[in-house]
Amino acid sequence: MEAQFSIVSVASFGPGSGNVAALAYVDELDLGPGVNDGLLQTIAAEFAQPITSFLNAQGDGRFRVRWFSPSAEIGLCGHGLLGGAWDIRSSGRSEGSAFAFEAPGGTYAAGADDAGAFTEIRPNLGAPCDAGASAKVAAALGALPRECLRARDFVAVYDSEEMVRSLKPDFEQLAALDAFGVAATAKGDHDDYVLRFFVPKQGIPEDQVTGSAQATLGPYWAERLGKSQLIVRQLSKRGGKLGVHVSPETITVSGTVRRFASGTLVVPI
Repeated sequence: MEAQFSIVSVASFGPGSGNVAALAYVDELDLGPGVNDGLLQTIAAEFAQPITSFLNAQGDGRFRVRWFSPSAEIGLCGHGLLGGAWDIRSSGRSEGSAFAFEAPGGTYAAGADDAGAFTEIRPNLGAPCDAGASAKVAAALGALPRECLRARDFVAVYDSEEMVRSLKPDFEQLAALDAFGVAATAKGDHDDYVLRFFVPKQGIPEDQVTGSAQATLGPYWAERLGKSQLIVRQLSKRGGKLGVHVSPETITVSGTVRRFASGTLVVPI
C-alpha cells in the first residue's frame, strides 16, 4: 500500500527551530485501538522523527489519528495536532480550516490559517508534590526547584531562565518517576515563561516543543503573571515558541508551521 506523507516543523521561529512531525495519510489502514499497532510503531521508528501522526480521513473535516514516537504510542501530541491541521488545510485534503481529530483517548479540535495552527485543550491544574516526590524530581533534574507540582506531568518551577537552561538531568532517574514527563519552567527573560520538557519514559529524552504541557503551565503562569495571553519559549536544542491563551474552561495553543518534505510512503502490508 502506498500513502502520502509530509514532514513539518511546528512552533519554529527560524531555520533549525521548532518540533518536527511526520504526517502519514493512511486512509486504507485501520487505526482502531489495538489494530496494526506493530506496523504503526515500525513505520514511526523508520521515520525516526519525534512524532509520527497517522491520519485517516473520515469526511466532513474529521480524521482518525494515532501518534507514535519512535518507541511508544503517545495519547496526545500537541505539535502533531497543530502540524496535522495546518498540513491538511494547506494541501487541500479537506475543505475549511477547522478539523476534528479522533484519537483513542478523545476527540481534539484544531484549526489552521496560512501561517500556522491552533488547538484548544482542557486545563489540567497542578497540585503541590509531597516531600518524597519533590526530592525525587530535584535529584533527577540535578537542582532543587522553588516549587514542585503534579498533574499528568511533574512540574519543577525555578527562579530564573538560566537555571532551567543549565539543568543537566539524569534521564534514568527521570524515566523512573511516576509521571508521563517532567517540565522545568521559570519566568522568562524576554518571553512570559520558558520550559524544558523531558519524556525519556516515552523514548524522547528531551522534547523540542511541547503543546500538551501547556495544559498545566498555562494556567500556572497566567495566575502568577496576571495575564491570559502568554508567549512561551522552549529552551530545547532546536527551540520553539508557542502562543498560549488561558480562559477558565479552555487553553488555546498556537504556533507557526512549515512543511519541508513530502513524498510517498510504501506501507509493508
